[in-house]
Amino acid sequence: MQLLLIGADAIAQAIGEHRDAIRALVDKQGLPAWKSGSGRGTWRARPADLDAWLERQRDARCPNHCLAQESKRAALSSGPHQFSRPT
Repeated sequence: MQLLLIGADAIAQAIGEHRDAIRALVDKQGLPAWKSGSGRGTWRARPADLDAWLERQRDARCPNHCLAQESKRAALSSGPHQFSRPT
Protein backbone atom coordinates (compact mmCIF):
# COMPACT_ATOMS: atom_id res chain seq x y z
CA MET A 1 0.00 0.00 0.00
CA GLN A 2 1.44 3.34 -1.06
CA LEU A 3 1.20 5.93 1.70
CA LEU A 4 2.28 9.00 -0.28
CA LEU A 5 2.38 10.05 -3.91
CA ILE A 6 5.36 12.24 -4.66
CA GLY A 7 5.58 14.51 -7.69
CA ALA A 8 3.09 16.21 -9.98
CA ASP A 9 3.26 13.36 -12.49
CA ALA A 10 2.25 10.73 -9.90
CA ILE A 11 -0.60 12.86 -8.57
CA ALA A 12 -1.82 13.78 -12.05
CA GLN A 13 -1.82 10.14 -13.10
CA ALA A 14 -3.78 9.15 -9.97
CA ILE A 15 -6.56 11.66 -10.70
CA GLY A 16 -6.51 11.53 -14.50
CA GLU A 17 -5.41 15.10 -15.09
CA HIS A 18 -2.41 16.80 -16.67
CA ARG A 19 0.46 17.64 -14.33
CA ASP A 20 0.14 21.34 -15.16
CA ALA A 21 -3.41 21.35 -13.73
CA ILE A 22 -2.36 20.41 -10.18
CA ARG A 23 -1.85 23.98 -8.90
CA ALA A 24 -5.22 25.18 -10.23
CA LEU A 25 -7.00 22.14 -8.80
CA VAL A 26 -5.44 22.77 -5.39
CA ASP A 27 -6.32 26.48 -5.46
CA LYS A 28 -9.78 26.33 -7.04
CA GLN A 29 -11.21 22.89 -6.28
CA GLY A 30 -9.52 21.89 -3.04
CA LEU A 31 -7.34 19.09 -4.36
CA PRO A 32 -5.67 17.67 -1.23
CA ALA A 33 -2.04 18.07 -2.32
CA TRP A 34 0.76 20.21 -0.99
CA LYS A 35 4.33 21.15 -1.75
CA SER A 36 7.08 20.13 0.60
CA GLY A 37 9.40 22.69 2.12
CA SER A 38 8.49 26.35 1.80
CA GLY A 39 6.12 25.84 -1.12
CA ARG A 40 8.83 25.41 -3.72
CA GLY A 41 9.36 21.71 -3.15
CA THR A 42 7.84 18.62 -4.67
CA TRP A 43 4.10 18.01 -4.80
CA ARG A 44 2.83 15.39 -2.34
CA ALA A 45 -0.56 13.77 -1.73
CA ARG A 46 -2.03 10.81 0.10
CA PRO A 47 -3.86 8.35 -2.19
CA ALA A 48 -6.74 7.97 0.30
CA ASP A 49 -7.23 11.76 0.30
CA LEU A 50 -7.25 11.82 -3.51
CA ASP A 51 -9.82 9.00 -3.62
CA ALA A 52 -12.11 10.91 -1.25
CA TRP A 53 -11.64 14.11 -3.28
CA LEU A 54 -12.51 12.29 -6.53
CA GLU A 55 -15.68 10.89 -4.94
CA ARG A 56 -16.72 14.37 -3.79
CA GLN A 57 -16.05 15.74 -7.28
CA ARG A 58 -18.16 12.98 -8.81
CA ASP A 59 -21.00 13.44 -6.33
CA ALA A 60 -21.07 17.21 -6.90
CA ARG A 61 -21.20 16.87 -10.67
CA CYS A 62 -23.22 13.72 -11.22
CA PRO A 63 -27.02 14.03 -11.21
CA ASN A 64 -28.96 11.80 -8.83
CA HIS A 65 -30.04 9.49 -11.64
CA CYS A 66 -26.36 8.90 -12.48
CA LEU A 67 -25.71 7.70 -8.92
CA ALA A 68 -28.87 5.59 -8.98
CA GLN A 69 -27.69 3.88 -12.17
CA GLU A 70 -24.33 3.16 -10.53
CA SER A 71 -26.08 1.61 -7.52
CA LYS A 72 -28.25 -0.51 -9.78
CA ARG A 73 -25.21 -1.80 -11.70
CA ALA A 74 -23.44 -2.61 -8.44
CA ALA A 75 -26.46 -4.51 -7.13
CA LEU A 76 -26.75 -6.51 -10.34
CA SER A 77 -23.10 -7.50 -10.30
CA SER A 78 -22.84 -8.27 -6.60
CA GLY A 79 -24.60 -11.53 -6.10
CA PRO A 80 -25.64 -14.85 -7.52
CA HIS A 81 -28.34 -14.58 -10.11
CA GLN A 82 -30.93 -17.18 -10.88
CA PHE A 83 -31.96 -17.57 -14.44
CA SER A 84 -34.84 -19.73 -15.50
CA ARG A 85 -34.19 -22.15 -18.28
CA PRO A 86 -36.70 -22.06 -21.12
CA THR A 87 -38.78 -25.24 -21.30
